[in-house]
Amino acid sequence: IREFYNQIEDTMPLLPELYYLMGLYLKSKSKYSEAIEELKKDLFINHLYIYPRIKLLEIYRLLDEDDKARMEAKNIITMIKSGRFKLFENINFNNLDIDEFLNKEWFKKLIS
Repeated sequence: IREFYNQIEDTMPLLPELYYLMGLYLKSKSKYSEAIEELKKDLFINHLYIYPRIKLLEIYRLLDEDDKARMEAKNIITMIKSGRFKLFENINFNNLDIDEFLNKEWFKKLIS
């Protein structure tokens, strides 16, 4: 996977979905610090993408980094309330149920 990733990154370095998918893969392998770096690359390309923020929040929770998780939660809420967020354009991840996400108990507890 890493070799394939490197080939794509060399030819299309500004493809945010690439960094997001690699972040998901690394998270699934419990390589959290590497996953965070990939997701941050995604946000560097466009800070309005909401999916990487959600995954960062999940990783920060796994690492018990509550301040960072809280910061991402507040960013997500602000983005949703303002309507200023983007979904990916090249891959159909548009199945985000915002109400379901905001009503999760751990999310409510984190932002309270």
